[in-house]
Amino acid sequence: MAARFPEALFEESWRSARRGIVGFNGCVWVSLLPDRLVTGVHFPFNLLSPRRLYRWVGAAVDIPLRDIVSMESGRFLLQQWLRITYRTITGATSTDPTSTGPTSTGPTAAGEVSFWLRLRRPDALREAFIAARQRV
Repeated sequence: MAARFPEALFEESWRSARRGIVGFNGCVWVSLLPDRLVTGVHFPFNLLSPRRLYRWVGAAVDIPLRDIVSMESGRFLLQQWLRITYRTITGATSTDPTSTGPTSTGPTAAGEVSFWLRLRRPDALREAFIAARQRV
C-alpha cells in the first residue's frame, strides 16, 4: 500500500522510476507534499533490492522542494517520462553527459542528480510543484 499523506498536493501509485539502465516498473508511489517530493516502493517489492539502490534510482527519495532544480518532460519508447533534477549534499554527478531519455542520468551540473518517473499525469505533478514552490 502506498504511503498516504493528508497534506499531499499530488499522489500517484504503481508508477515507474528509472536512472541509467536500472529501473523499477509499476511498483513506485509518488507524493508531492507542500515542502518535499517523496517516492517509495510498494510492498513486497521493497524487499527485493537494497534500499540504497532504490534511492539511487529515485524510487525511494525524500527531496526538499528547494533542492529540486527542474522537472522536464521526455519521451522514450512511446511513453511519457518526467525527469527530476535535484541538488545533492554529496555532490554526486551524472556519468554520461551525452545521453538523454529515461535510460540516462545526464547531462546535469556538478552537485546535481536526476532520475526519471513515468506518471499518468506528469503535467499535474509539474503544476503542483510550481504552485508549491511559490509558497515555500
